[in-house]
Amino acid sequence: MSVVEGGNPTERLHDTTGDDSAPVDPVTCVTMAVALRFGGAAWLKMLFAAGRRIPKIPEPMYRLAFIHFLRWTILEKVPDGEGGTDPLRPPCLLFEGDFDGNLVQYVDAFIQAVPVREWAVWNRGYDFPKLRPVERFAKWARGQSIEPDHYWFAYPEGTARTVAAGLRVNDAVAAFEAVATSATDDKEWHEHFQRLLAAVQKDI
Repeated sequence: MSVVEGGNPTERLHDTTGDDSAPVDPVTCVTMAVALRFGGAAWLKMLFAAGRRIPKIPEPMYRLAFIHFLRWTILEKVPDGEGGTDPLRPPCLLFEGDFDGNLVQYVDAFIQAVPVREWAVWNRGYDFPKLRPVERFAKWARGQSIEPDHYWFAYPEGTARTVAAGLRVNDAVAAFEAVATSATDDKEWHEHFQRLLAAVQKDI
């Protein structure tokens, strides 16, 4: 899941017809390994912990239509080859992502949508060049990238937004089924169904 230094991102054609908020094709996968400056691991642990506990922190990213998958991992130890681990100095932030469009489009869209969050994640990386100009930040990102040995994902048409919508619809349908089976007549069943349609209208 990565781009090659100085080359084009790993790309696969993907139809985004009907989704005007997503960058144009193709799909890009990226893996970055960013060495962290002193205090960077501790900063990111606090940041990610806050994101898990305060839904409003990651919430804007869920609305970005072009994201398929994102993951950040703080690496502080590596296998020693003998069943144990050795400390990794400096620690590293491993980023894995999969999104519609190319790397520059992705960076630009993220900076436009969530600039403070983007800065908060990357500013502790060595040689972080600031977020703007976008081309300079994208060049830095390519420099931290790792060439993939293998790339695959299970749901090529699913983005974070569409998957979240699907889960909400699934929950709403389950709730409807639970109450509709106890409806005493057609009118009551129809009322439950209308509430279901109102609940899922934005997600279908």
